[in-house]
Amino acid sequence: MSSPKNPNPEDSPAPKPGRPSRGKRVTLKDIAREAGLSAAAVSMALRGSRDVSLKTQERVKKIAERLGYVPDPALSALASYRNELRPVRDLANIALVTNWPTRDGWFRFPNPRRFMEHATARARELGYNLQHFWAREDGISPRRFDQILQARGIQGILLAPPEDIEIELDWDQYAVISIERPRTVGPFHFIEPDQYQAVVECWEVLLNRGYNRVGLVLEAHFGEKWDHRWEAAHQQMQYTYGSRLNNIPTLTLTGTHHVEQIRSWLRRYRPEVVINRSEAFHEAVRAEGLSIPEDLAYITLNVDADVEGASGIQQPWAEMGSLALDLLHSQLIRNRRGRLDILRGTQIAGTWVDGKTLPVRRATNTPSRGPRPPICAADDVA
Repeated sequence: MSSPKNPNPEDSPAPKPGRPSRGKRVTLKDIAREAGLSAAAVSMALRGSRDVSLKTQERVKKIAERLGYVPDPALSALASYRNELRPVRDLANIALVTNWPTRDGWFRFPNPRRFMEHATARARELGYNLQHFWAREDGISPRRFDQILQARGIQGILLAPPEDIEIELDWDQYAVISIERPRTVGPFHFIEPDQYQAVVECWEVLLNRGYNRVGLVLEAHFGEKWDHRWEAAHQQMQYTYGSRLNNIPTLTLTGTHHVEQIRSWLRRYRPEVVINRSEAFHEAVRAEGLSIPEDLAYITLNVDADVEGASGIQQPWAEMGSLALDLLHSQLIRNRRGRLDILRGTQIAGTWVDGKTLPVRRATNTPSRGPRPPICAADDVA
Protein backbone atom coordinates (compact mmCIF):
# COMPACT_ATOMS: atom_id res chain seq x y z
CA MET A 1 0.00 0.00 0.00
CA SER A 2 1.38 3.40 -0.93
CA SER A 3 1.90 5.88 1.86
CA PRO A 4 -0.50 8.88 2.01
CA LYS A 5 0.69 12.25 0.72
CA ASN A 6 1.98 14.63 3.35
CA PRO A 7 0.01 17.91 3.19
CA ASN A 8 2.86 19.96 4.64
CA PRO A 9 5.32 21.01 1.92
CA GLU A 10 8.05 21.52 4.51
CA ASP A 11 7.98 17.77 5.28
CA SER A 12 8.34 16.72 1.63
CA PRO A 13 11.47 14.68 0.83
CA ALA A 14 14.47 16.66 -0.32
CA PRO A 15 17.03 15.80 -3.02
CA LYS A 16 20.30 14.31 -1.82
CA PRO A 17 22.74 16.87 -0.39
CA GLY A 18 25.29 18.37 -2.71
CA ARG A 19 26.47 21.67 -4.14
CA PRO A 20 26.05 23.05 -7.66
CA SER A 21 28.99 22.70 -10.00
CA ARG A 22 31.15 25.77 -10.43
CA GLY A 23 29.80 28.01 -13.19
CA LYS A 24 26.48 26.20 -13.30
CA ARG A 25 23.28 28.19 -12.80
CA VAL A 26 21.88 27.69 -9.29
CA THR A 27 18.46 26.04 -9.39
CA LEU A 28 15.66 25.38 -6.93
CA LYS A 29 16.94 21.81 -6.57
CA ASP A 30 20.33 23.15 -5.44
CA ILE A 31 18.67 25.24 -2.74
CA ALA A 32 16.48 22.27 -1.78
CA ARG A 33 19.55 20.08 -1.18
CA GLU A 34 21.05 22.67 1.13
CA ALA A 35 17.78 23.31 2.96
CA GLY A 36 16.66 19.69 3.26
CA LEU A 37 13.37 20.45 1.57
CA SER A 38 11.65 19.59 -1.69
CA ALA A 39 12.05 21.87 -4.71
CA ALA A 40 8.31 22.59 -4.49
CA ALA A 41 8.65 23.72 -0.86
CA VAL A 42 11.60 25.95 -1.80
CA SER A 43 9.58 27.53 -4.61
CA MET A 44 6.71 28.23 -2.24
CA ALA A 45 9.08 29.67 0.36
CA LEU A 46 10.65 32.06 -2.14
CA ARG A 47 7.19 33.20 -3.24
CA GLY A 48 6.13 33.86 0.34
CA SER A 49 3.43 31.20 0.42
CA ARG A 50 1.37 31.00 3.58
CA ASP A 51 1.76 27.20 3.47
CA VAL A 52 5.40 27.62 4.51
CA SER A 53 6.32 29.06 7.90
CA LEU A 54 8.00 32.46 8.08
CA LYS A 55 11.01 30.87 9.78
CA THR A 56 11.47 28.43 6.90
CA GLN A 57 10.96 31.20 4.36
CA GLU A 58 13.76 33.25 5.92
CA ARG A 59 16.08 30.24 6.07
CA VAL A 60 15.45 29.36 2.41
CA LYS A 61 15.98 32.96 1.29
CA LYS A 62 19.31 33.13 3.11
CA ILE A 63 20.47 29.90 1.47
CA ALA A 64 19.38 31.17 -1.94
CA GLU A 65 21.30 34.41 -1.41
CA ARG A 66 24.41 32.56 -0.25
CA LEU A 67 24.36 30.25 -3.29
CA GLY A 68 23.82 33.18 -5.65
CA TYR A 69 20.40 32.06 -6.86
CA VAL A 70 18.84 34.26 -9.57
CA PRO A 71 15.40 33.32 -10.97
CA ASP A 72 15.30 32.34 -14.64
CA PRO A 73 13.18 35.07 -16.28
CA ALA A 74 11.92 32.72 -19.00
CA LEU A 75 10.76 30.15 -16.46
CA SER A 76 9.24 32.88 -14.29
CA ALA A 77 7.27 34.15 -17.27
CA LEU A 78 6.07 30.62 -18.05
CA ALA A 79 5.03 30.06 -14.44
CA SER A 80 3.19 33.38 -14.43
CA TYR A 81 1.36 32.43 -17.62
CA ARG A 82 0.35 29.07 -16.15
CA ASN A 83 -0.89 30.79 -13.00
CA GLU A 84 -3.05 33.09 -15.12
CA LEU A 85 -4.72 30.01 -16.64
CA ARG A 86 -5.02 28.00 -13.44
CA PRO A 87 -8.40 27.97 -11.65
CA VAL A 88 -8.28 29.90 -8.38
CA ARG A 89 -10.65 27.76 -6.34
CA ASP A 90 -8.85 28.36 -3.05
CA LEU A 91 -8.89 32.14 -3.64
CA ALA A 92 -12.35 32.29 -5.19
CA ASN A 93 -14.07 34.74 -2.84
CA ILE A 94 -13.07 38.37 -3.14
CA ALA A 95 -14.81 41.47 -1.82
CA LEU A 96 -15.59 45.00 -2.87
CA VAL A 97 -15.73 46.80 0.47
CA THR A 98 -17.67 50.05 0.94
CA ASN A 99 -17.81 52.12 4.13
CA TRP A 100 -20.49 54.70 3.31
CA PRO A 101 -23.28 55.67 5.73
CA THR A 102 -25.75 53.56 3.71
CA ARG A 103 -25.32 50.17 2.02
CA ASP A 104 -25.77 51.53 -1.52
CA GLY A 105 -24.36 55.01 -0.88
CA TRP A 106 -21.37 54.62 -3.18
CA PHE A 107 -23.45 52.99 -5.91
CA ARG A 108 -25.90 55.86 -6.25
CA PHE A 109 -23.43 57.42 -8.72
CA PRO A 110 -23.17 56.07 -12.29
CA ASN A 111 -19.38 55.67 -12.36
CA PRO A 112 -19.18 53.24 -9.39
CA ARG A 113 -21.97 51.19 -10.96
CA ARG A 114 -19.98 50.94 -14.19
CA PHE A 115 -16.90 49.97 -12.17
CA MET A 116 -18.77 47.19 -10.36
CA GLU A 117 -20.33 45.87 -13.56
CA HIS A 118 -17.00 45.48 -15.34
CA ALA A 119 -15.13 44.30 -12.24
CA THR A 120 -17.74 41.56 -11.74
CA ALA A 121 -17.46 40.47 -15.37
CA ARG A 122 -13.67 40.33 -15.21
CA ALA A 123 -13.79 38.46 -11.89
CA ARG A 124 -16.01 35.83 -13.48
CA GLU A 125 -13.56 35.42 -16.36
CA LEU A 126 -10.72 34.82 -13.89
CA GLY A 127 -12.73 32.37 -11.79
CA TYR A 128 -13.53 34.63 -8.83
CA ASN A 129 -16.77 35.39 -7.04
CA LEU A 130 -16.83 39.15 -6.38
CA GLN A 131 -19.24 40.19 -3.62
CA HIS A 132 -20.14 43.57 -2.15
CA PHE A 133 -19.59 43.88 1.60
CA TRP A 134 -20.84 46.94 3.48
CA ALA A 135 -18.60 47.65 6.48
CA ARG A 136 -21.42 49.17 8.54
CA GLU A 137 -23.92 46.33 8.13
CA ASP A 138 -26.18 46.20 11.21
CA GLY A 139 -23.89 48.69 12.97
CA ILE A 140 -21.07 46.18 13.44
CA SER A 141 -17.60 47.25 14.55
CA PRO A 142 -14.59 47.16 12.21
CA ARG A 143 -13.19 44.25 14.25
CA ARG A 144 -16.37 42.22 13.78
CA PHE A 145 -16.47 43.11 10.09
CA ASP A 146 -12.88 41.86 9.77
CA GLN A 147 -13.89 38.56 11.39
CA ILE A 148 -16.79 38.18 8.95
CA LEU A 149 -14.51 38.72 5.94
CA GLN A 150 -12.07 36.10 7.16
CA ALA A 151 -14.86 33.65 8.01
CA ARG A 152 -16.15 34.01 4.45
CA GLY A 153 -12.70 33.16 3.10
CA ILE A 154 -12.05 36.61 1.66
CA GLN A 155 -8.39 37.03 0.71
CA GLY A 156 -8.64 39.86 -1.81
CA ILE A 157 -10.29 43.27 -1.39
CA LEU A 158 -11.21 46.07 -3.76
CA LEU A 159 -11.45 49.01 -1.36
CA ALA A 160 -13.97 51.68 -2.41
CA PRO A 161 -13.25 55.31 -1.46
CA PRO A 162 -15.10 56.38 1.70
CA GLU A 163 -17.51 59.30 2.00
CA ASP A 164 -16.31 60.28 5.45
CA ILE A 165 -13.94 57.89 7.30
CA GLU A 166 -11.74 55.06 6.05
CA ILE A 167 -12.03 51.63 7.63
CA GLU A 168 -9.16 49.94 9.48
CA LEU A 169 -8.80 46.15 9.12
CA ASP A 170 -6.11 43.55 9.73
CA TRP A 171 -4.63 44.30 6.32
CA ASP A 172 -1.98 41.57 6.58
CA GLN A 173 -4.74 39.06 5.83
CA TYR A 174 -5.65 40.53 2.44
CA ALA A 175 -4.40 41.51 -0.97
CA VAL A 176 -5.77 45.03 -1.50
CA ILE A 177 -6.37 47.33 -4.46
CA SER A 178 -7.65 50.76 -3.48
CA ILE A 179 -10.14 52.49 -5.76
CA GLU A 180 -8.72 56.03 -5.84
CA ARG A 181 -5.72 57.11 -3.80
CA PRO A 182 -6.04 56.05 -0.11
CA ARG A 183 -5.76 58.91 2.34
CA THR A 184 -5.14 57.40 5.78
CA VAL A 185 -4.98 53.61 5.30
CA GLY A 186 -2.33 51.73 3.39
CA PRO A 187 -0.17 52.37 1.51
CA PHE A 188 -1.82 50.13 -1.08
CA HIS A 189 -1.69 49.96 -4.84
CA PHE A 190 -4.44 52.29 -6.07
CA ILE A 191 -6.20 52.82 -9.38
CA GLU A 192 -7.83 56.09 -10.42
CA PRO A 193 -8.71 58.30 -13.41
CA ASP A 194 -5.97 60.51 -14.83
CA GLN A 195 -7.73 63.81 -14.17
CA TYR A 196 -4.77 65.96 -15.23
CA GLN A 197 -4.76 64.39 -18.68
CA ALA A 198 -8.55 64.85 -18.90
CA VAL A 199 -8.21 68.64 -18.92
CA VAL A 200 -5.23 68.52 -21.28
CA GLU A 201 -7.36 66.46 -23.69
CA CYS A 202 -10.17 69.02 -23.49
CA TRP A 203 -7.79 71.86 -24.28
CA GLU A 204 -6.26 70.09 -27.27
CA VAL A 205 -9.70 69.52 -28.80
CA LEU A 206 -11.03 73.03 -28.18
CA LEU A 207 -7.88 74.68 -29.53
CA ASN A 208 -8.11 72.63 -32.72
CA ARG A 209 -11.70 73.83 -33.09
CA GLY A 210 -10.74 77.48 -32.88
CA TYR A 211 -11.61 78.53 -29.31
CA ASN A 212 -9.54 81.07 -27.41
CA ARG A 213 -11.28 82.31 -24.26
CA VAL A 214 -11.49 79.18 -22.10
CA GLY A 215 -13.07 79.07 -18.65
CA LEU A 216 -13.05 76.35 -15.99
CA VAL A 217 -15.88 75.96 -13.46
CA LEU A 218 -15.62 73.49 -10.57
CA GLU A 219 -17.36 72.82 -7.31
CA ALA A 220 -14.74 73.09 -4.57
CA HIS A 221 -15.24 69.54 -3.28
CA PHE A 222 -14.41 68.10 -6.72
CA GLY A 223 -11.13 70.01 -6.78
CA GLU A 224 -10.24 68.72 -3.33
CA LYS A 225 -11.23 65.15 -4.20
CA TRP A 226 -8.77 65.04 -7.10
CA ASP A 227 -5.99 67.02 -5.40
CA HIS A 228 -6.66 70.03 -7.68
CA ARG A 229 -5.30 68.25 -10.75
CA TRP A 230 -8.02 69.73 -12.96
CA GLU A 231 -7.06 73.24 -11.89
CA ALA A 232 -3.34 72.49 -12.26
CA ALA A 233 -3.73 71.21 -15.81
CA HIS A 234 -5.92 74.18 -16.76
CA GLN A 235 -3.36 76.62 -15.39
CA GLN A 236 -0.56 74.79 -17.19
CA MET A 237 -2.41 75.02 -20.51
CA GLN A 238 -3.16 78.70 -19.95
CA TYR A 239 0.54 79.26 -19.33
CA THR A 240 1.48 77.23 -22.40
CA TYR A 241 -0.73 79.25 -24.76
CA GLY A 242 -0.79 82.50 -22.78
CA SER A 243 0.99 84.44 -25.50
CA ARG A 244 -2.15 84.39 -27.67
CA LEU A 245 -5.07 83.80 -25.33
CA ASN A 246 -6.83 85.97 -22.82
CA ASN A 247 -6.73 83.86 -19.68
CA ILE A 248 -9.86 83.65 -17.52
CA PRO A 249 -9.55 82.85 -13.81
CA THR A 250 -10.93 79.50 -12.68
CA LEU A 251 -14.28 79.72 -10.91
CA THR A 252 -14.23 77.54 -7.79
CA LEU A 253 -17.72 77.30 -6.34
CA THR A 254 -17.94 77.39 -2.55
CA GLY A 255 -20.75 77.77 -0.07
CA THR A 256 -24.23 78.17 -1.53
CA HIS A 257 -25.78 80.25 -4.35
CA HIS A 258 -23.73 78.54 -7.05
CA VAL A 259 -26.08 79.73 -9.80
CA GLU A 260 -25.51 83.37 -8.86
CA GLN A 261 -21.74 82.86 -8.70
CA ILE A 262 -21.70 81.35 -12.19
CA ARG A 263 -23.93 84.06 -13.67
CA SER A 264 -21.70 86.82 -12.29
CA TRP A 265 -18.58 85.07 -13.63
CA LEU A 266 -20.13 84.61 -17.09
CA ARG A 267 -21.11 88.27 -17.34
CA ARG A 268 -17.70 89.47 -16.20
CA TYR A 269 -15.40 87.27 -18.28
CA ARG A 270 -17.57 86.22 -21.26
CA PRO A 271 -15.80 82.93 -22.12
CA GLU A 272 -16.19 81.33 -25.54
CA VAL A 273 -16.13 77.83 -24.07
CA VAL A 274 -16.43 76.48 -20.53
CA ILE A 275 -14.98 73.26 -19.12
CA ASN A 276 -17.36 72.35 -16.33
CA ARG A 277 -17.81 70.08 -13.31
CA SER A 278 -20.70 71.73 -11.57
CA GLU A 279 -24.33 70.69 -11.25
CA ALA A 280 -25.55 74.31 -11.26
CA PHE A 281 -23.98 75.38 -14.55
CA HIS A 282 -26.87 74.65 -16.92
CA GLU A 283 -29.37 76.42 -14.66
CA ALA A 284 -27.10 79.47 -14.59
CA VAL A 285 -26.79 79.49 -18.39
CA ARG A 286 -30.57 79.38 -18.79
CA ALA A 287 -30.99 82.15 -16.25
CA GLU A 288 -28.61 84.31 -18.30
CA GLY A 289 -30.69 83.70 -21.41
CA LEU A 290 -27.83 81.88 -23.16
CA SER A 291 -28.00 78.78 -25.35
CA ILE A 292 -25.45 75.97 -25.68
CA PRO A 293 -23.71 75.77 -28.13
CA GLU A 294 -25.11 78.80 -30.03
CA ASP A 295 -23.97 81.40 -27.47
CA LEU A 296 -21.51 79.38 -25.42
CA ALA A 297 -19.60 76.19 -26.23
CA TYR A 298 -19.49 73.59 -23.51
CA ILE A 299 -17.28 70.72 -22.29
CA THR A 300 -18.04 68.43 -19.38
CA LEU A 301 -15.47 66.54 -17.35
CA ASN A 302 -17.92 63.69 -16.80
CA VAL A 303 -20.30 62.93 -19.68
CA ASP A 304 -22.07 60.20 -17.70
CA ALA A 305 -23.21 62.74 -15.09
CA ASP A 306 -24.19 65.56 -17.44
CA VAL A 307 -26.88 66.48 -19.96
CA GLU A 308 -27.48 64.24 -22.94
CA GLY A 309 -25.31 65.07 -25.94
CA ALA A 310 -22.63 66.95 -23.98
CA SER A 311 -19.10 66.93 -25.41
CA GLY A 312 -16.33 66.01 -23.03
CA ILE A 313 -14.58 63.28 -21.09
CA GLN A 314 -15.99 59.88 -20.29
CA GLN A 315 -14.30 58.89 -17.07
CA PRO A 316 -12.60 55.46 -17.38
CA TRP A 317 -14.50 53.62 -14.65
CA ALA A 318 -15.34 50.63 -16.84
CA GLU A 319 -11.66 50.14 -17.68
CA MET A 320 -10.75 50.70 -14.04
CA GLY A 321 -13.09 47.90 -12.97
CA SER A 322 -11.48 45.37 -15.29
CA LEU A 323 -7.91 46.44 -14.55
CA ALA A 324 -8.50 46.49 -10.79
CA LEU A 325 -9.37 42.79 -10.99
CA ASP A 326 -6.22 42.05 -12.99
CA LEU A 327 -4.11 43.88 -10.40
CA LEU A 328 -5.79 42.05 -7.52
CA HIS A 329 -5.43 38.71 -9.30
CA SER A 330 -1.71 39.37 -9.77
CA GLN A 331 -1.28 40.00 -6.03
CA LEU A 332 -3.25 36.91 -5.05
CA ILE A 333 -1.37 34.44 -7.23
CA ARG A 334 1.93 35.89 -5.96
CA ASN A 335 0.80 35.68 -2.33
CA ARG A 336 1.18 39.41 -1.80
CA ARG A 337 -0.70 40.56 1.30
CA GLY A 338 -0.88 43.65 3.45
CA ARG A 339 0.47 47.16 3.09
CA LEU A 340 3.14 48.17 0.58
CA ASP A 341 6.43 49.77 1.52
CA ILE A 342 5.59 52.77 -0.68
CA LEU A 343 2.43 54.09 -2.29
CA ARG A 344 1.99 52.91 -5.88
CA GLY A 345 -0.71 53.74 -8.35
CA THR A 346 -2.09 53.27 -11.83
CA GLN A 347 -3.81 56.15 -13.58
CA ILE A 348 -6.07 55.58 -16.58
CA ALA A 349 -6.91 58.30 -19.09
CA GLY A 350 -10.53 59.02 -19.92
CA THR A 351 -11.99 59.04 -23.43
CA TRP A 352 -13.09 62.09 -25.43
CA VAL A 353 -16.77 61.91 -26.42
CA ASP A 354 -17.68 64.13 -29.35
CA GLY A 355 -21.16 65.34 -28.46
CA LYS A 356 -23.14 68.33 -29.74
CA THR A 357 -21.89 71.13 -27.50
CA LEU A 358 -18.49 71.94 -29.03
CA PRO A 359 -18.94 72.77 -32.74
CA VAL A 360 -15.98 73.73 -34.90
CA ARG A 361 -15.57 77.50 -34.62
CA ARG A 362 -13.13 77.86 -37.48
CA ALA A 363 -10.36 75.86 -39.15
CA THR A 364 -7.17 76.34 -37.20
CA ASN A 365 -3.86 74.77 -36.34
CA THR A 366 -2.98 74.27 -32.72
CA PRO A 367 -0.55 77.09 -31.78
CA SER A 368 3.04 76.08 -31.28
CA ARG A 369 4.14 75.60 -27.72
CA GLY A 370 6.96 77.79 -26.57
CA PRO A 371 9.45 76.92 -23.83
CA ARG A 372 7.54 75.66 -20.80
CA PRO A 373 7.78 73.25 -17.88
CA PRO A 374 6.84 69.65 -18.78
CA ILE A 375 3.31 68.39 -18.31
CA CYS A 376 3.44 65.47 -15.91
CA ALA A 377 0.79 62.83 -16.55
CA ALA A 378 2.17 59.33 -16.08
CA ASP A 379 0.26 56.05 -16.15
CA ASP A 380 2.02 54.69 -13.08
CA VAL A 381 2.91 56.97 -10.20
CA ALA A 382 4.66 56.37 -6.91
